[in-house]
Formats: sequence, structure tokens, C-alpha cells
Amino acid sequence: MLFRSWNWNSDTRTTAIVLATMIKLEPDNPLVANAVRWLMAHRVNGRWASTQETAWTLMALTDWMAASGELEADFQYEIALNGELQGSGEANADTLRDSWRLQVDITELFSDQLNRLAIGRSDGPGNLYYTAHLRAFLPVEQVKALDRGIIISRSYFDPADRETPITEIEQGETFLARLTIVVPNTLHYVVIEDFLPAGLEAVDTSLRTSQQESAPERYDWDDYWGRGWGWWYFDHVELRDEKVVISADTLPPGTYEYVYLVRASTPGEFRVIPPTAHEFYFPEVYGRGDGALFVVRP
Repeated sequence: MLFRSWNWNSDTRTTAIVLATMIKLEPDNPLVANAVRWLMAHRVNGRWASTQETAWTLMALTDWMAASGELEADFQYEIALNGELQGSGEANADTLRDSWRLQVDITELFSDQLNRLAIGRSDGPGNLYYTAHLRAFLPVEQVKALDRGIIISRSYFDPADRETPITEIEQGETFLARLTIVVPNTLHYVVIEDFLPAGLEAVDTSLRTSQQESAPERYDWDDYWGRGWGWWYFDHVELRDEKVVISADTLPPGTYEYVYLVRASTPGEFRVIPPTAHEFYFPEVYGRGDGALFVVRP
């Protein structure tokens, strides 16, 4: 008798089945909207991973549209900040697919009291979806690490001493950048950006780290020092002029290290923007490293 180690079940399929059940029993439960959001975020190229996931998800989302009145949206809405109207609009069959972006300069916010964002809507079928984000910039040496679901840090090392971080090096030298990423929970579609100071450039080793394979059967210390631990999870790598970008479809809980080469091309004292990490579809799951100074000696 042939036994298989897999079946049709998956997190996505189970979520869709539970969602369909909750829509029938308790459609107003707040967990229903969160489940819809989760399912929509876990698509790849507009679809789900298997025919089972796709079928059950589409059935659940169809039930949700019927229960929530999504397709018959008919309401008005307004957005205000600190008592001042920023904009208004109407949701109906003609505008259902439209999105709207409002932006307020940080200088217009209060610095000595609470800022209040108010979003209101009239009665009527359909849901109003929105997100709000605050972006602020400090002198880089004042920026401290931040953990909102991802812990990330970056250090530079002399290749001859991979234990002691360095903050300066001579022009023309090649050295190591090491990213350490700590993931307490399973994350999906993670994007990590490591910004390069103006005096440094990432070295294209053509590109042994950009052509990723599956987890190796044998993993020795040379691989560990040269590429970092867990490099196979990062299935896309971009070496740009201003930063290195790596991404992973899925990161299970654990600690990962990613190592790449850097060349000191221009002398000077440079501000090093912190590395950041976030889930692409849930940017509130976020991590940031410390800002720093780095010196390239002539």
C-alpha cells in the first residue's frame, strides 16, 4: 500500500474553510474581516498555491461578498486630521475599484499634543478599507533599532577577523557585511533592505548568492562564513547602487544571517542608514536596525 506524506490540507485551505463557516454562523465577527485580509495577502501572482486552496478560498470570498454587501457599496466618507477636513468621496458601483491616497507633510502635525485622525462614513452597504502610516526621518546616528515583529541588525567585519565589528577601513579594501535577522513567528513575503553609505558599494560575486538553491544536505563552516546561515530562504537578491535588497516568500521562526562583500570606494565619513525588514503585504510587521557612522580612510 502506498502512503503519502502530504494531503490536501494547508494553512490557506483551512483558513478558507473556517472563514466560510464563520460567515454562515457569525458574519459580523471581527475575525471574519481579518481572515479575508489574510487570504488576500497570501496570493502568489494573483492566485493561491494549489487548486484546493484556490477553490476553497474563492468559495469563501464569494460568500463574504454576498454577506458584506461589497458589490452593492453605497455610502459617503470623509477623512479629517486634527479637526481639518482632508478629503471626502462616495463609494458606489462606479467607484468600487478606485483607490485614493492622501498625504500630509509632517511639519503640519502637532509636536506638543496628540494628533487625531478621524475617518467617518455614512450608513449603507459595503466596507471602507484604509491604512495610515507615519514616516519621519532623524539624523542617522540618532536612529535606534526597532522591533515590531522582526529583529534585524547589521555589522561590518574584516575578512581576517569575523568576530570584531569594524567602523572604519581603508579606501580600496573589500570587507564583509553581515545581516542578522531574528523571526519570532512565521512570516510571508519578507523584504529586507540594507542601505549602503555613499562611500561603499556591494560586490557582485556573480552571483553565487542570487541563484538560490534548496536547503543543502551538507552544510559546512565555509558555507556558513561565506554566505550566512539560512541563505537558501532568500530566493531573490538585488545589488543596487544605494542598497542591497533580499526577499523570501516564507521565513519560519528562527535566526538567519546573510553575508555579502562590500568595497570601500570613496574616502570620507558616511552616515549609514539602518537596515529594515517588513512583510510586503503587512508592512506593520517591521524591524529596523541601528543607524551608524562609517569612515573610509584615504
